[in-house]
Amino acid sequence: MRFKFWAIGIIMLVLILNGCEQRSNNSSHTRLSLHGLEQNQMPPYLSLTATDKTGHNHYYTYQILGGSIKEAAVLKDTAQYPLGVVDLNKDDIFYAEREAGSDQLFQYNMNTKQSMKLTSHLFAINYMIPVKDQVLLAAASQEKNSVQIYSFDLKNNKLVPWFSSSDDDTSVQTMALDSLGKFLYVTLFSADERRMNVRAAEKAQADDVVPAKHRVLKFDLKGNLITEVLSSNDKITEVAISPDSKSVVIKSSDRVFKPRKLTLVDLRTKQEEPLKITNISSIDKICFSPNNKGIYFTGVPKEEEKNTHSVTEAGPPNQLYYYEFKTKKLEKLFSKPDQYINNFILMSAGQ
Repeated sequence: MRFKFWAIGIIMLVLILNGCEQRSNNSSHTRLSLHGLEQNQMPPYLSLTATDKTGHNHYYTYQILGGSIKEAAVLKDTAQYPLGVVDLNKDDIFYAEREAGSDQLFQYNMNTKQSMKLTSHLFAINYMIPVKDQVLLAAASQEKNSVQIYSFDLKNNKLVPWFSSSDDDTSVQTMALDSLGKFLYVTLFSADERRMNVRAAEKAQADDVVPAKHRVLKFDLKGNLITEVLSSNDKITEVAISPDSKSVVIKSSDRVFKPRKLTLVDLRTKQEEPLKITNISSIDKICFSPNNKGIYFTGVPKEEEKNTHSVTEAGPPNQLYYYEFKTKKLEKLFSKPDQYINNFILMSAGQ
């Protein structure tokens, strides 16, 4: 289960709307064609959640067409893991808020500036993806130990589990939607196998733990399994699917605590190509660009890790980057010196 960058106590929800806007350079990744978008459809954008040291979450949108950054709202951070998504299709922000010792899904309307609690029986939320009339969640409930997939039906105000009530073994490691908003790609592993491997490592007094087998599966939005995309004996911590669904970028390692590597995998030929992005460490939260030419990710410049003058109480702030495969060009898109980007996702017209 993931935890927030700065530990913050539980305080009352504060609603602040900030209209500041920042514009980045018109670079290669922003020069995308609108071909394929129907009239009045929302162009693709990134939704970011960044946390400051005063215990507030800043929700931003990064418009890929034009490269503008806009702060949508600032809300008090109370959850175990600061998580939220700006849904411009609905003028809402879906986010996690701590209540009575557990995290629940809330909905904040950017027009009325009012929040509404949607769930009551969750414990923690690791992923959330609004898509059409539902919010897909990777969450731990109060009845189970494992993180699993749930769908919150916005029309019927109902939380629907995707797995059997008797299954507390299947666990979610990663979750991502394709860029057209039609399929969900989920990395699953066995919690029982993981516990068995931990006990084996303890018995052998090993320095590291062999991961449980990880499988990346493709589901439709009703929870029906379509196919297995790939399986690995490595621990997979990030998965990004290309818009054409022909390739995937994974972040993985062959041991639980070993540093991760980035790999571009051709799903047709199974050919693997290491991605070595120099001068950046702590690469996280990866997604493909809509034009299929590169990836967005968060990371920390290595020189800032060594510069004590730029380090916050918990470490240096990270930044949002774009990396182009063909040219190997790296471009910084967004950062704030007093904020840490906990997560971001690509939102598209199909959502």
